[in-house]
Amino acid sequence: MARPLEGVTIGLTAGPTRAWIDPVRYLANASSGALGALIADGLAELGAEVKALFGPASCFPENPEVEIHPIESPRELIDTIQSLEKSGFNPCCWIHSMAVLDFVPAEASGVKVSSDQPEWALKLVPTPKVIRCFKEWFPQADLVGFKLLTDEDPASLRAAAERLAKDAGCDLVVANPSPFKNPNRHCAYLYDSGSQHWQGPLVSKTCIGQGVIQWILARPYANSSLNCTSEHS
Repeated sequence: MARPLEGVTIGLTAGPTRAWIDPVRYLANASSGALGALIADGLAELGAEVKALFGPASCFPENPEVEIHPIESPRELIDTIQSLEKSGFNPCCWIHSMAVLDFVPAEASGVKVSSDQPEWALKLVPTPKVIRCFKEWFPQADLVGFKLLTDEDPASLRAAAERLAKDAGCDLVVANPSPFKNPNRHCAYLYDSGSQHWQGPLVSKTCIGQGVIQWILARPYANSSLNCTSEHS
């Protein structure tokens, strides 16, 4: 099989994040990581070197060539990305599909909170917007961001994708309505911020994943005799 992404390095995040509220309970995003795993497998099969950060209880890639870095919390995600950057990891593209908690508890209880309490008030504080950090840490890498809305209107999804592309510097945005209403019919749209091309709907995780992979295959670093490190230097 042809490996057109030989020499191409990809960073990928997928799955949920957690924040503990006491030793036996936590807040988490509803995310399986399945789409990220499909994308990682597809890219590795085409020859890419993939370093993938996956949240807890995620579906993991099956391809043994994918280098997996497990993380749990938003803080661990940031620390792991920065550690990769300091190690010299210089990817052609970051695919940030992880569902990162927007809010975490201001503090966690060190002991189990009794279920006999009449109520439990939690103070939540915002987390850093990780999507906005990639272009600061990896200014020459492409960035694929994901935007999820409960609104299924394509115009609303496109407007949200355009805002994310502008705010975070995304080169491609995968915009989808909540997939949890009908997990077997996950649909999404792709927004290319350079060409302003709007594609979709792509229906099923397989089609969405292939859409992202085809976009990467059309980038200048694909099918190139130079690897990403050379092109980005």
